[in-house]
This record gives sequence, C-alpha cells and structure tokens, in this order.
Amino acid sequence: MDKSKDTSRLFQGNLLPAAGEYVIDTVHSFAEFAVQHIIVGQVWGRFDSISGMIRMADDPLLSTVDVAIDTASINTHHTGTMTCAAPDSSM
Repeated sequence: MDKSKDTSRLFQGNLLPAAGEYVIDTVHSFAEFAVQHIIVGQVWGRFDSISGMIRMADDPLLSTVDVAIDTASINTHHTGTMTCAAPDSSM
C-alpha cells in the first residue's frame, strides 16, 4: 500500500478529503429537492443527470464546487400529468 498519498486530513478537528480535484460520479449521483405544494405538503423530486468537479484547496475555506444539472432529467416519481384547474363555477 502506498502511504505517500493521504486520502484524508484533519482541519480544525474535522476530517476532510485531501486537497485536490474530485470529479462527481455521474452514475451514482443526483440532486434532490423538495417544494411546498399548496400548503398540503411537500413534493420531493430529483434531477437524475448531474456532473461537475469539487476542488478541495489546502485551506478548505477556499474550496470550490462546480455543478451542472440537466433540468430535463427532472424526476418526481409521478407518472400522471399534473395540472392546475380552476374550480368548476357551474355548481
């Protein structure tokens, strides 16, 4: 085992990844979200297609994250068509 490359480090008592560039695993990653729906509850969903890079700096406060989200990959796990209809005024 090559111990010349550390995979983690302590910074102010927190275990962090070693400084360097990390590519987001597009096969095993997604972005989740939740939105309030008409005061009744939350609708959860996710974007299945994301990509990007995490750049861990020597000083973690200078680290950056660049993410691209394909909005066409939205997935709310709802197979029907969601519509907003006005109440029937004929009643």
